[in-house]
Amino acid sequence: ESPRSDPNPVALRRVLDPELERFQSESDAELTVEWESPDDDTVSVTSIPTLSLVFRQILAHAVGDDTTGTAAKTVEVIIGYTEDHVTVDIADSGAGMSDDRKQQLSRSTPPTDSHERVSAVWYLVQTVLDRVNGDLSIADNDPQGTVVTVHLDRSDSH
Repeated sequence: ESPRSDPNPVALRRVLDPELERFQSESDAELTVEWESPDDDTVSVTSIPTLSLVFRQILAHAVGDDTTGTAAKTVEVIIGYTEDHVTVDIADSGAGMSDDRKQQLSRSTPPTDSHERVSAVWYLVQTVLDRVNGDLSIADNDPQGTVVTVHLDRSDSH
């Protein structure tokens, strides 16, 4: 399907679970997942076919490149709900990132350096989130690492 497909309601599990399974099969990091609602199978979000790429990229970034020995050893995913929104927190125990880098990656502006592959990936993430009226925030994890939070609108009847 085209990334320009119209947004439609999709069960969050249909989008997120395959990416969590992929991550577990491709990463040595310990993954824990916590769904904060007993009826999480029924929670739907506004989605387009490329929404899964958002979670794939954030999970891949969580463990990063281990050539420096600073890759995260643990990744925790917490899915939270309000009446109108869903948040997906992806917290890692890696080296973290500077405040400037967090601000840069949180903006939905195209990368200015054509060699800036990481920024291009984050621009794609922001572009997909913009299409579904979603948002992204990046914060420090305590005691170490980064927390990337994806904010999505619920589209299920509640």
